[in-house]
Amino acid sequence: MKEYEVVCEAYNTCSPKPLVSVEEIKTDNIEDYLKQIIPPHSAYQKAVNADGDIVYEVTSDRLKKVYIFTEI
Repeated sequence: MKEYEVVCEAYNTCSPKPLVSVEEIKTDNIEDYLKQIIPPHSAYQKAVNADGDIVYEVTSDRLKKVYIFTEI
């Protein structure tokens, strides 16, 4: 199982600054983990940034969250 540091940036329409949380997780499949924590009707896109981190941009209703997975 791989370990990741997960940074979640939550954006809403009321504030220009995101709410940020950080946690460490263990998983074999990031996408399965993500599907467990986001609402079922959410849309998401996956990207890999220049540092090799896996980034998911998730939108549901009027809320946008960005999850950044960095392998530890």
